[in-house]
Amino acid sequence: MKYHPSVLRKSPDCEELKRIYEFIEKEDIPIKVHTGGSGDCYVMNLLNVNRQFPGLKIIAAHMGQGRYYLGIETAKRSNGNIFLEICATCIASDKLRPAVDAVGKDRIMYGTDYALFSPSYTIGAVESAGLTEDEKEHIYKLNALRVFTRCNM
Repeated sequence: MKYHPSVLRKSPDCEELKRIYEFIEKEDIPIKVHTGGSGDCYVMNLLNVNRQFPGLKIIAAHMGQGRYYLGIETAKRSNGNIFLEICATCIASDKLRPAVDAVGKDRIMYGTDYALFSPSYTIGAVESAGLTEDEKEHIYKLNALRVFTRCNM
């Protein structure tokens, strides 16, 4: 599931979403929440959702975009169920090493925002970030397998 707060003008921790969160947490369906772009970033609001629904897997799309440091801080302060997806219009390899160092290789996820961007755009950022092969394998593949468990059949 993906939620885009700035389109609906509702923060991800709004009252209207609680029933949806209850259902998708119970069904083990992750939610990807847009963070960044014009207007509010909303990434810090994900902590409220994480506290109310500790089993819900939340993917912070775009890692907070230009305010990626808020995305890192949010994931760091969470219970381990907030994951940072790295594709953004302002992706740069220098954001990835601090993210991995702060929250670990197990909570950073590759994303492309295809068809807006070519996958090579984000691959280039990962490959030039000075990451180990093990860290890259987690970002490219292993973390998605852990988050999207319903697809591992």
